[in-house]
Amino acid sequence: MVFAPALQILRPLLSVASRRADFGTAFARFPSEFLSHHAGYARVQPALLPLGVPNALAGHIWRATATVLSQLKDIFHRQAESNPAEWMRGLGYTEDERNWLQTMADPRSVQIATSFARADFIVSEAGPRLVEVNVGPTIGGIGVLDRYSDVFDLTCRDLIGGSPASGISLPRPAVIWSHVLRRLAGSDGSAGNRLRIALVVADDEIDIPHPHEAASYLRREGMTVDIVCVDEVRFHDARAETPRGRVDVVYACFTYDQFRTPVYRKFAEQAMACHRAGGPLYISPPAFTVFGNKAMLAEVGDNADLANASLLLKTRRLAPDLLTFASANRGALVLKPSIGYGGDGVVVGADCEQAAWNDALDRATQAQAAYVLQDYAAPSPILMPTCQGSIAYHFNIGCLSFGGQFAGLLLRQVPASSQSVTNCKQGATFAAACIVDDDTASKLAKSAGED
Repeated sequence: MVFAPALQILRPLLSVASRRADFGTAFARFPSEFLSHHAGYARVQPALLPLGVPNALAGHIWRATATVLSQLKDIFHRQAESNPAEWMRGLGYTEDERNWLQTMADPRSVQIATSFARADFIVSEAGPRLVEVNVGPTIGGIGVLDRYSDVFDLTCRDLIGGSPASGISLPRPAVIWSHVLRRLAGSDGSAGNRLRIALVVADDEIDIPHPHEAASYLRREGMTVDIVCVDEVRFHDARAETPRGRVDVVYACFTYDQFRTPVYRKFAEQAMACHRAGGPLYISPPAFTVFGNKAMLAEVGDNADLANASLLLKTRRLAPDLLTFASANRGALVLKPSIGYGGDGVVVGADCEQAAWNDALDRATQAQAAYVLQDYAAPSPILMPTCQGSIAYHFNIGCLSFGGQFAGLLLRQVPASSQSVTNCKQGATFAAACIVDDDTASKLAKSAGED
């Protein structure tokens, strides 16, 4: 499949609009519109414009996501029936972590853990390439994507007198999210027939917009939502409460590295015990970490036909017998810890000198944690109109999967002139990917060629 950068499809609309005198005025208000909803948008910032993704390409990305998620589940079940402790040791978990995770896993928790996921694709010259899968209670694209779609739609109405174009749909994942939560909870809830959800956030993330925006849009779907920290949730046998009342769903917005902190680990143990006693649904069973472990992609990639079909980059577990190969192929490889978030510990061979690369390899092989070597796909810059003129960006596309359904595409971008990772906590901006139907894509591509 030949990948055409999405900007080319929306170019006639956006390039014409960007030359209008009022373009700068209209989009200068764009960031302030977000800030009016939550001050955290000063930290997690929206990009000026979205990209349009043809329906055919969006379908290709979704099928790749669904294929890899299915394979990850098969691998988990197969390995869990053989020698789970030894298998998890190879994934990089310590003995204490292996023992703890095995007490936290059961068939129901595995089903819940895999209900929410995001597959991340780098936009390269060859097309989108899947580089990692984040499985678990992600809210990274919920709420903020719905807000982005609302604000962008309103801004376009001010600028061009209407929505961007017919045949272009903006992502609104909160609707699907709410449906999946209701299905998993198995009821409409106990708060006057409104499902009450506790969105539990880490202490250092209470000021970011994600949980607050997620809550705002869930409330639009008829749910009651409390945003709380761990010390605000009380468990009593099969009952869980926040200061505002009894809850039906406990949705902990944690990553696995946070579960390594005693206070979050204790919270998970209490929530799991409450759920197993017949209490509220616990959306964050720690088993989710295994599905997002980057060493799992090496097992998926052992199937060459699947790797080709899923756009998955070749991933290998780093071992001493691979050091010579890794050293000789620095420019074609990326070194990553098997357990990690936000680009921490990632070394791109093409971006460093040979001595630094060899040193990183040596340290990784001697570390207690596991590392992987992944084929490198150079990001392809896409030129975007901004209020300061056109700027080239590198993009990451996150494909959201909720309950086995496609839930939208989240974009993160950084200027191509930087070597930053596309992570919003490290300076990347976010936007929506609009799905463009095939007829509209064809018309816009034709007009772009005439522009």
